[in-house]
Amino acid sequence: MNHKVCCYFLGLLLILSIFWCSTGVAVTSLPIYSVQVPVQSMSETERNKALPDALKTVLIRVSGDASVSQNDQIAGMLNIPNRYVSEYSYQKAVLGAAMPWILVVNFTPSAINQMLTQQKFSIWSKERPLMLIWLAIKNAKGTELVAGDSTDDAVRLIKQKAERRGLPIAFPLLDFSDMRHVSASDLWAQSIDTVKQASLRYSPDEILMVNIDETNTAAMTAQWLLLSQDQKTPWTTDGAALNDVIESGINKVADALAQQFVGANTTGQENTVQLIVMNLQDVGDYAKVMQYLKGLSGVMQVSIENVSMSQVEFNLMLTTSTQALQHTIQLDKKLQPIQDQELGGQDSSVLKFRYQEGLS
Repeated sequence: MNHKVCCYFLGLLLILSIFWCSTGVAVTSLPIYSVQVPVQSMSETERNKALPDALKTVLIRVSGDASVSQNDQIAGMLNIPNRYVSEYSYQKAVLGAAMPWILVVNFTPSAINQMLTQQKFSIWSKERPLMLIWLAIKNAKGTELVAGDSTDDAVRLIKQKAERRGLPIAFPLLDFSDMRHVSASDLWAQSIDTVKQASLRYSPDEILMVNIDETNTAAMTAQWLLLSQDQKTPWTTDGAALNDVIESGINKVADALAQQFVGANTTGQENTVQLIVMNLQDVGDYAKVMQYLKGLSGVMQVSIENVSMSQVEFNLMLTTSTQALQHTIQLDKKLQPIQDQELGGQDSSVLKFRYQEGLS
């Protein structure tokens, strides 16, 4: 690529970057800025009572930090939630629900993000890992695997708590294929290899194994095992109420995933990283990569350091850790990591990826 062509690409990218700075976001179907709250009526008084908790839910989802409301400035913002509401509507609740109406509140993403970044919290994007949950319940009737369409309280609570934390989840079908490979005793024994093999058909990003012991209703326990990024993270929760047992477990899952995909931002200092993307064939590829990088969670600014034959070197200013950035890119599978040995031992401090055809 000659000097004139490099200048042409660089100039066009600079123009495109101005446009995408205001419009480019990572688009997924996860509505993390929208909350549904059961309410007794459609009155203004009832709505104003529900809005602070709705705002708190969104702040927890977007930051990935369950303690975000303990920040003094953010705690104050919870008293003026209307400032961050873009729109609201009502839906009728299902027949027999404790509350007859569902208040649906949409918050303004830019306002929420600004509030969090001003207080040095990172932003967890809408693009998140899909977690497959294998659930076994032990009670007086015995031990059995439980499907996602079950009316069991444990399933309902897992879905509810995961939704509150903004975690995309799925359950196995527990059809003939699943039951042929995995039994309740396999899950109870935490047979990791067996469960991982049975999970392949679902192509999850993470796997969560949950065993809930309800034989003593006054002191229930749950064993949790998260299989994530080749790491195994076990823990136990217990309590007299199933709600507390499950809420504590899901919070630990969300905290662990947020640490991977958002990272801690305790100092408030930006982190700058160099990133090279190879295998770029034309200006359309350059533009797609620029748009993609600008939309990644924790990326505050993207600039071009160098353009050469079929590759671009970017400087990324992050509000998160380099490791969290790598995890997010690996999750998307849109850029393929390049190992240092492929490049003859070049600078290992620079992140290197190969452009995948079809990035949009």
